[in-house]
Amino acid sequence: MVFIVLFWLIWIEQNRKNKYIALQRELMQKRSDTFLTAGDEAENEQNLDKLRKEKLSLCVRLFQTTGTCKRLRVIDCSKDERLCKMTALERADTCKVINETFVDVMLDLKSTCNELNHDDLLFCIFSLLGYSKATIILCMNIVSDGAFKMRKSRIKDKVSAELFDWIFSKEVRLAF
Repeated sequence: MVFIVLFWLIWIEQNRKNKYIALQRELMQKRSDTFLTAGDEAENEQNLDKLRKEKLSLCVRLFQTTGTCKRLRVIDCSKDERLCKMTALERADTCKVINETFVDVMLDLKSTCNELNHDDLLFCIFSLLGYSKATIILCMNIVSDGAFKMRKSRIKDKVSAELFDWIFSKEVRLAF
């Protein structure tokens, strides 16, 4: 009986690992496609936009395999204040996972708008993921609602209107 359970657990872990590796390979392919995109400027811009969305989708699927995603989902949906707290270590771990998982999306945003700093990029990723204002404030340790609005306003000043709409539009928000 123990042998069967052990075999079953190994099989589940192997399937999860294979899925994760397949997602990483697909993401690497999208990276190379981004660099190889050529043609007229309008077609090129359309292809880059499509690749940007595909990369984001892949990164989200990778993020969904992490414990951080589950934790943030609980925080985002919870009305219980005890669950809506984060230590500095949890906050740092959350940002680390976001940085590792969404590195391609962050690089695309940075290449599109070089003035964005690291905190701006994190803010954009949390917004793209569709997390509530309270969750973003908690994860980024933003001290007030005014600071939240100020950061969003500064990002609006730094990026094009089209990119801002893509990041903060409710239609683009990704559902888990």
